[in-house]
Order: sequence, then C-alpha cells, then structure tokens
Amino acid sequence: MTHSNNAQKHRSTSIIRVFIITFILLLLITIIGIGCMVFSNWEVSGKESSAGLAKKMTSEIEDRVNSFIQSSLNMNEVNSKLFEDGVINFSDDGSRDKFLTDSLHSFSDYIYSYGFGTPTGEYFAARRDQSGKMELTKNSHETSNESWVYTVNEDMSAGTFLNSEEARDPRAAEWYQSAVQAKGPVFSTVYRCSFMKDLAISAAQPVYNSNGELQAVLNARILLSDMNKTLTNIVDGYGGYVVIMENNTRCLIGNSLGADNYELAADGTLERKTADVLGDPAIIQAYEQYLHTGNSNQFVEEKRGGLFASFCEYKLPGIDWIIVSAIPEETLTTGLMQSIRTTAFLVCIAGLLSVLIFFMISRKLLKPMFGLLSASEQFAAGDLNKRALIIRNDEIGRISEAFNQVADNMQALINNLEQTVASRTKELKQANDALQEHRNQLQLILDATAEGIFGTDLEGICTFCNASCLRLVGFENAEDMLGKEIRSLVHHSYRDGTLRSTSERPLTEYLKAGMTGQPVEDVFWRAGGGCFDAEWRAMPRLKDGRRDGFVVTFSDITMRKQEEEKILFLSCHDAMTGLKNRRCFEREMEVIDTKENIPISVIYIDLNGLKMINDAFGHSVGDNLIVNAAEVLKEACRESDVAARVGGDEFAILLPKTTFRDAEMIANRLKTEFSRKKVQMICGSMALGVSTKTRSYQILEQTLKIAENEMYKEKNISGKRFGADAVKSIIRSLHEKSPREKEHSEEVSRLCGEIGTVMRLPEQEIRRLRDAGYLHDIGKIALSNDILEKDPETLTEGEKERVRQHPAVGYRILNLYEDSADLADGVFGHHERWDGSGYPKGLKGEEIPFISRIIAIAEAYERVRNRGNYLEESKECALRVILEGAGKQFDPSIPEHLRQALILDIS
Repeated sequence: MTHSNNAQKHRSTSIIRVFIITFILLLLITIIGIGCMVFSNWEVSGKESSAGLAKKMTSEIEDRVNSFIQSSLNMNEVNSKLFEDGVINFSDDGSRDKFLTDSLHSFSDYIYSYGFGTPTGEYFAARRDQSGKMELTKNSHETSNESWVYTVNEDMSAGTFLNSEEARDPRAAEWYQSAVQAKGPVFSTVYRCSFMKDLAISAAQPVYNSNGELQAVLNARILLSDMNKTLTNIVDGYGGYVVIMENNTRCLIGNSLGADNYELAADGTLERKTADVLGDPAIIQAYEQYLHTGNSNQFVEEKRGGLFASFCEYKLPGIDWIIVSAIPEETLTTGLMQSIRTTAFLVCIAGLLSVLIFFMISRKLLKPMFGLLSASEQFAAGDLNKRALIIRNDEIGRISEAFNQVADNMQALINNLEQTVASRTKELKQANDALQEHRNQLQLILDATAEGIFGTDLEGICTFCNASCLRLVGFENAEDMLGKEIRSLVHHSYRDGTLRSTSERPLTEYLKAGMTGQPVEDVFWRAGGGCFDAEWRAMPRLKDGRRDGFVVTFSDITMRKQEEEKILFLSCHDAMTGLKNRRCFEREMEVIDTKENIPISVIYIDLNGLKMINDAFGHSVGDNLIVNAAEVLKEACRESDVAARVGGDEFAILLPKTTFRDAEMIANRLKTEFSRKKVQMICGSMALGVSTKTRSYQILEQTLKIAENEMYKEKNISGKRFGADAVKSIIRSLHEKSPREKEHSEEVSRLCGEIGTVMRLPEQEIRRLRDAGYLHDIGKIALSNDILEKDPETLTEGEKERVRQHPAVGYRILNLYEDSADLADGVFGHHERWDGSGYPKGLKGEEIPFISRIIAIAEAYERVRNRGNYLEESKECALRVILEGAGKQFDPSIPEHLRQALILDIS
C-alpha cells in the first residue's frame, strides 16, 4: 500500500511543468545577468570613448597648430643663416626681391607676408593680396618715405609699379622691438592686419653680423583666418568641438562653433572676443577646473548630459595658448541608449516566444513518453511480451526502441543465459583493447605538443606528463616525476634559490583553490639545477562529473621576458649612451621633487665642438665623443642620482640631497675627467651650469632652466678656448696623417707672408695671410689616408669630388670659432679662379676674397715646385705657370708681387 502511494506521488509530478519552470528561470537569469553586465559595460565604454576622442582630437589639433606655427620659425631660421653668411646680396634689388618671393612661395600659404626691417628704418617684403597673388613692397630712402607696391613676374622678380602706400617705420613695430629685446626668435601678440582685414601674428628673428651688430629683423606674418575652418574640418569626424584661446585672458584664437573671434568697433579698432561669447558655460567650468587641478582631462555635468574636455597648453616665445577639445557625452550615449532600449525590447519578445515555443514543442515531443511509461510499468509487473509503441524516430522513439530491444534481450538472456554471458565477455575484452589503444593514441598526441603538460591529483601528486614536460624540466624518464609532489620537483624555490614556505607555493594552492584557466607567470626549476621563466595554466580534470585532479600546461617564456625587458629599457633610455632619455628624465624630476630630497641640485652639460668634430672627422667620431661623455657621467653619479641625455650634445644630472657647493665640486670633477678623454687628438671639453633648489616652493623646472642658462654663459668662454685648441689639434692631426701636407702648409704660409710684405700690407693683414695660408687645407682632415697619399692625376671622379669639398669643410670648421672666423672666407675661396671656372661657388674676378687670391697663387707655385723637388729650374717653371695663368686662373695684379718676393728671397 505504501509502495502504491509513493508511485502515485511520483506520477503526479509533471515533467513538462518542471522543464518549463526550469527553462524560464534559466532564461530570466541569463537575460538579466548578461543584460546588466553588457549595459553597464556599454555605458562605461561610452564615457571612456568620449574621453579618448577628446584627447585624440586635442593631440591632432596640437600637431596641426604646431605644423602651422613652426613653418614661420623654420623659415626665419633658414633665412637668418643666409643673412649672416652673406650668401645673398640684400643691397641688390634683384637678389633681394627674388629671395623674398621665393621664400614666401616655398613656405605655407598661412604666411601671407615675409620681409625684414633694418636698423635704419627700411622695410622690404613680399606679400599675398586678397586673391592670393604675390606683391613686393619697398620702403627706403629711395621711395621718399613711402611704401611702393609692385607686381611679381613669373621668374619671381619685381614687375610693374602698382601704387604707393603710407609707410610705417618697422622699428616702431611691436614685432621688431620684441625681437631686438629677446635677441632671438619670438612671436608678436595677436593683432589686426588692416591690409587683409583679419587677425594675424608675426614671427620675428633678429640677425646680427660677426661683430654682434644688428643687421635686420626678419618678419613672417601669419594669418589666422583659416583657423576656424581647419578646426571645423578636424572635429567633423569626432562629433565634438574645439576652442583655442589665449591662456588667462581667454581671448579666442579659433573655434569650430562658427563664432567670430573678433569684431570691429565703429571707430575701426579691433575688439577681441573671449570664450564667454560661445554660449557654453560648460567649457568655462571645465577650464576653471583645469586651472585649479592641473588635470588635462575634465568631465563636467550638464542638464543635457556630461561634457568631456581635454586641455593642452601650447607655448612658444610670445605665444601662450590653450587648446580645448570637448566631446558631449550625448554624442555617443544617445545612440547607445536607443540601442539598449531596442535590445531590451527584442530580448523580452524573444524570451516570451522562446517560452511559448518550448511549451508547445515539449508537450508534443514528450507525449510518446506516456506510452513508454505504460509499457514499462506492465513489463515491470511481469508481462515480458509487452512492447512500447514507436511513434517517431526521435530520442523518445529511440528510447522506446531501446526498451523493446532490452525486453527482447532479456527474453533471449533468460532463454540462453550462458551464450549471452560468453558474448558479453568477448565484447568487454574488445572494449578494453579499444580503450588501451585510445590511451596510447592520446599519449602520442600529448608527446607531440610543444608545450609541457602534466597532471596531478587533488593533493598535487603528479599522475602523468608528456615528452615536452620532461624536456623543459630536465628529467629523462616519466618515472622521475610520476607519483611525486609536483611543487617539490619544479616549484620549490624563488629565483635566487631561497626555499618557498608551504604558504608561498602558489602552484599547489592555486590548484586546490580551483582558480583555473588563467595564465600565471612564475619560475620553474629544472632537475639539474637552474630555473627558467614559465607561463602555466591549470584546468580541472573531471571524473563522473566531479573534479579528481588537474591538467597543467606550461611553456618556457625566457626569451619573451628578455625581449620585454629590452623594450622597456629602450623606451626609457638613450640607445647610444644607455643614459635616461629626456622623457624619463622629466618623469624622474617629478619623482625626485619632494621635500625630503631638498636641496636638489641640477648640473646642465653641453659638449663643446661636437659639430666641428662631426664635420672634420665624421659622425662616428662625434658619436664616440658623446659615448665618452656618458661614461664620465656614469662614473661620477651616485646610485640616487639621475643622469640623462636630453639633447644631441646636451646632458643633465639630478642630484637629490646635494648642496650647491657639492654640486660644483662634482661639475669640476666631470670637466677634469672628460678633458682626459681624447678623440682624434682632441681633448674633450664641456660647458657646465649648476643650480640648486633650496626651498620647497621653488620649481624644479626653473632650477633646470637656471642651470642651462649658466651653462650657456660658461660656453661663451670655454667654447672660444676650445675652438682655438681644437683648430690646432685638427691641423696637427692632418699633418700627422700626411707629412707632405705639413710641408705644403708651411711653405704656402711663408709665401703668403712674403707676398703680403712686398705688397706693403699692414702687419695685421700679413699675419692673417700667414695664418690662412697655414690653415687653407684644414678641410682635408675629412679625407681618408688613401686619397691624401694618391697622386692627384690618379684620383677617380668620386675621389676628386670629395677633394673639392675640402674648402667648404675648412670654412665650416674655422667659422665655428671667433678667433678663426676671419680666416674662413679666405679658406673657402682659395680654389676659385679669376675667370669664374673654379669651385666651390664659381666666383669671378674681385668677387673672390683678396686672401683667397693670394693663397691660390702661393699654393699653385708650391705644387709646381714640389714636382721639381725644389730645384732652381723648378722655381722658374713654377713662376712661368703663375704668369701664364694671370687673368685666367689668377688675379693678374698679384704674380708680379710674387716675382719680387722670390727675388728678395733669392737675394
């Protein structure tokens, strides 16, 4: 009776109802859980994307503005060299006009005017009119204090006269005065350009002659008219907007909102607009937060949503701008929220349909189960002939068919039990054989993998391993690992050999805690000693649905770790010297700049003569000089000090807890040690500046700047002294390479002095002639020994071309230092010819410097005499060559003086 009641109770439970309830619960849990996670991630991703877009947009705009501004600085820097070297004759109208128009044509269209003003009040410029055509303007004594305007021909020369304008004295202009006061490149304040009716700024740079006298002030005027349009084009792909304004004053430079940056008052004066006119208080609020916190990324809450703002300060001499990029949160979140609502609606509809379809299908599919249940109950009651009705060939149909087969087999088993037992025994043996073959195949597959694989039980005892595992950990046979605790084999110690305690052996604890599937980087030990970096993963091993051990895969990542360390080192260090690079140096400044490290001293270092060594001996020798300097810095620094290469030939050292006096002692020691280093017979020389932060309120960046300024002061002194010594070292090195060049230099120097004496030149000029004659071939230091020792007639065309470069190399070497700069022009032109067929510039007649003409005759005479081994006949031959070349190769007025000098020398 009890059994019947229990059976009745079991039959009253509906399988369909259990399936439907379970399915609905699982479906709701899945939808709600995944929905919450996805929607939350979408919202966070939207905010991060908006902030990232604002930062990326700021970076792109900064690059565009920098390219826009730097073009004017580059233009001034290039052209100032032409002024200083006298390459262009600015007193000649044709040369000056072509120079101005070519310069304006070659650089950015944003530069609408380029010219220069002189200390006498003259002003010459090329400019673009409203249609983009170029014009030339001239304001000088010749124009009667008016500004004359000309058209520009296709060959960039001045064309027809257009009109005259009221002239303005450039010396009264703000750009002129700012450049003179700064004595270097500087930008003017933003002003209204009356000619173009637009905002503009000027990039100005003074030009001085060798005596330090002002020659001119270069002026590149830049229009800001396209700034709004450029910014609008940039933000089209971002969905935000951009504002560029002057720091502190908030006056607009440009914006992408279509707002005017200025307006004209009734009297024609220009009134600048500030960011307040944009009508967006969120920008102002973000700017105030930025000023207060210093954080370049700000988020401001608004009624319509949040605003992500990114700030970037852009500073140059005369320029203090700030770039603001803003992305409204709604730009990304509006579409996102609509997608979320649509997705939620569709998920609900899909869930309801799934439940309905599941209910209908389950009832239809499970209906045959009732027939199977009835047949099985009758079969269990003893009716062995009862069979289930097979309606469909699905899973229930196959269960019914299996039930029928079981019933048939049971009948057959009862009828012939012995035969059935024998048959089942045979099948079991075949199954065991197949299982063993399967295990063998599995072991082969495991042994073929490159990764090491081993298994453990729940206590960490090794149960199997593959061939790669044995190879990686150094065991010869699997028996060496099987049955042993895995942590005592491969995970017993730290890298330094210190044994791990039981609580510090994460491999076994990791497995026991069931924290599986995630990669772990650790240290594994080999059987013969030694360890390696390993990355391992563990997965549970299941048996009958329960975990009975773990499978661990691992690989040797030693090479990967070494590459990562190498990349990390290179990202923070200079590849040539191994010192910190400038970026990491600035980061170290932030770390060291604490109250505990005060006083903090800074040594700023610049190598003297690197450019000269590069020109004279090649960049590889210059690199050796840099490496030697780095070695001296490394030897002098303490463990707490930070030495860095902050420029091509510039270094800096941070000295925490170091007084100014101690820093000066270190600087003197650096200078002494570096002077003992030599490259190509030239002693190392460096200029140093020292400064110390002694109060917490002082700014360490300013301390660095003071040290840099002190370095430049010393460089003006030590650089001159080094220049004189270096020139002597270079000429001495050349003469050691080629004794013949030494004899040639001494003879040419003597002849130049004697010619100057015959010409009754002042003693100072004669001394210059001797010095220039002695140094005229100093540029040959850049030639190899093979070329120096070759007969000039046997040189190849490539070798001849390298020889022709030695006047230019000598010019660069001598022009680097004040004491030898007055000899540079004479050395540069000593291979020019009177008829203009010489090199390197093809000068003609009196265009050739006077000293160069005398050196050319003395050198030619000495070369011809050298071929005759200085016999008396060779003197006559050499003099005849000089006289025949008069008016062609040589100045016709000098050979007669040479003849007189030779007569005096003979007598």
